Amino acid sequence: MLKTNILVSADITIRIRETGKEEDLRVDNIPCLWVWADGSRGAAEYWAVSDWIAETFGNNIDWFSIKCVVGTPVREGDDPMKQVRSDGMDVLEAMTTETEVQWGTGE
Repeated sequence: MLKTNILVSADITIRIRETGKEEDLRVDNIPCLWVWADGSRGAAEYWAVSDWIAETFGNNIDWFSIKCVVGTPVREGDDPMKQVRSDGMDVLEAMTTETEVQWGTGE
């Protein structure tokens, strides 16, 4: 199973229950784990923001609106995007290893 770690930034509006005041917020570095088989990257990013709002504000807001969501894959080392299989092996490493094995058995 392929997964990608993403850091999400979002523009949101919330309405504070106690005061009725609406607040526009920019939130950065919300962690998100996108499991490719579970749905789209956009859905994973949106739900990461929604979960962050629920955990941060709880029942202290009347409503919220997520206006914009932008995600950036987390880079590890020189890899542009670390992708991990369900067995924990890095996808690029697995492809290299499996390719070498296939080449080795073709002789």
